[in-house]
Amino acid sequence: MRGSKLLGLIAILLVGLLLPPAAFAYTPEFPPWIWDAAGHPPNVPPPQASEETSEAPLDTSIDKSKVKPHKRAVTLTFHASEPGVTFQCKLDGGQFLACRSPKTYGSLRPGRHRFAVAAVDNAGTVDDSPAETYLWIPKPKKTIPSSHEN
Repeated sequence: MRGSKLLGLIAILLVGLLLPPAAFAYTPEFPPWIWDAAGHPPNVPPPQASEETSEAPLDTSIDKSKVKPHKRAVTLTFHASEPGVTFQCKLDGGQFLACRSPKTYGSLRPGRHRFAVAAVDNAGTVDDSPAETYLWIPKPKKTIPSSHEN
């Protein structure tokens, strides 16, 4: 039994040495003890680098928000991880609508509001995790009428 294994191994080596390397290129049948350190058969060029590039996912960030309590207004600035995109914004439970940075909302009711913005790239891909922030519009201060009489 040992003799037949040894003869088989010798046959594989001889076949590997007699046939051109291209006949074995990138196949698991090529004897691995003859491969180079990079794992390629001898005299066979390594595979070419892939042309594919893995792009980072589209990401949207809110830079700042500025609340103007006396006007019950807020202005938000935001950006995306890639240039040349458009944006979609929504306030509270509304729908996403096209918008630009900076975005101002006015005449807001006092209380908490939720703002979300998503970037849309030129291919129409929408950021799947829109940036969100919560805003607080304070209640207007009550003014006490002056009772000065002259």
